[in-house]
Amino acid sequence: MDINMKMIKALFLLILMNSFTVQGYEGNLKSVYSVLEEFNLQAGTNEVNEQFVFTYAVRASNALSIDWSSGNKKDTSDELLRLWEGKSELNALDSIGLLKSTRFKVELAGYLGAGIDKCLVTYDKNVLRFFVVNYLEDRNARMRIAAIRNLGFVGNNQDIEYLSKVVKKQLEGWSQHAASSLDLIGTKESVGALIKLHDEVTDPALHDFMDSITSQYSNGVKLASSCNLSNN
Repeated sequence: MDINMKMIKALFLLILMNSFTVQGYEGNLKSVYSVLEEFNLQAGTNEVNEQFVFTYAVRASNALSIDWSSGNKKDTSDELLRLWEGKSELNALDSIGLLKSTRFKVELAGYLGAGIDKCLVTYDKNVLRFFVVNYLEDRNARMRIAAIRNLGFVGNNQDIEYLSKVVKKQLEGWSQHAASSLDLIGTKESVGALIKLHDEVTDPALHDFMDSITSQYSNGVKLASSCNLSNN
C-alpha cells in the first residue's frame, strides 16, 4: 500500500512538472509564479494542511513584493486585478488554492490598493477594505499584523480608531505598522490622529519611527493623490 501511494505521488509530481513545462508563464508576476510552481510540486509529496499552505502563502506574499518593485507598475496592477477576480493565468495554474488563501489575498488586496492610489487601476477599494478588516482579529498573529500593515493601502477614516488603539499599545512592530497605515490612509483625520499620537507615545523607538513620518508633513497636512481625494 505504501509503495502504491509513493508511486501515485511520484506520478502526480511528474504530471505537474510536465504541465508547468508545457504552459510556462510570461506575465508580470514571475516571482509569484515561481513560488506557485514549487508549491504545486511539493504538494504532490507532502501533506497539504493549513500550516503548509500558510508557509507558502507567506512566501508568495514576499514574491509579490518583488514583482511589484521590479515590474511595470501599470501592467502589474492590471494583473493583480485579474488575479483578484480569478481571471489571471496564474489562477488557472493554482489548482490547489494557494493564491486563494487568506494570507496571500490580504497582501494582494494591499498591493491592489496601492495601484488604485497611484491611479494605475480602477476598482472599488471598499471591497478590498472589507476583506482585510475581517482579519484584524484573526487567531493567527502573523495574519493580524499583515492585515494591520495592508489596511493602510485600503482603509479609510473608519479605521483610525482601531489603528490608534494599536499604536497606543506601543508593541514593537505592531505599533509601527499601525502608525504607517495611518500615514498611508493619508486623510486630514488620519494624519491628525498620527500627529497627536506622536506626542503621546513614550517608547523611544516608536517615537523616533513616528517622528520620521510626521516630519514629512507640511503644517500637519499630507496631500492624498487625486484618485484618493474622495475616498475618506
